[in-house]
Amino acid sequence: MKASLKAQKLEVSDTIKQLETKGRDLSQRYKVIELQLEQLQNLPAEIASLQETLEVLESQRAPQSADPSLSLPLPGTLILLAEKQAEVDDLDHQLERLQAEHNVKRSALAQAEAGMKPLQLQKQKAIAEAKEARKRKELAANGLGDEFEEKGRWLSGVAVTMSRLLDVEG
Repeated sequence: MKASLKAQKLEVSDTIKQLETKGRDLSQRYKVIELQLEQLQNLPAEIASLQETLEVLESQRAPQSADPSLSLPLPGTLILLAEKQAEVDDLDHQLERLQAEHNVKRSALAQAEAGMKPLQLQKQKAIAEAKEARKRKELAANGLGDEFEEKGRWLSGVAVTMSRLLDVEG
């Protein structure tokens, strides 16, 4: 009997512990529910206050712009934004195409300039030779031309001799 009483006593103490835990949980829930009820009771007053604030803000809002696109609702604004983005994308593609054409024309120009360099050098050489010929002609008219021709022949002979010597030794 003692063992049976002891088992019942343990069972009762476990039940008491469970009831105490449930009581604490229920007490906490009750407090939360009371807070929520209090908030719900205050909610209509807060809503009225917010509506008054909204009315005041709407009355103070800046006047409508002459441009109707500035006062569009969100969906209309999104549609307008998508259209503008499409325009920007189209302009970007056109810009890329024009840049590619510009690069092609720039390379063609560079090739043309590279082809012109030898011609410019020939032109400069021809001009220099013409000036030199005119100078010699003027000097020949003054009687000094023969001396320059002799010096030129002597210098070209020395140059030929030196190049032959260098080729033989080299």
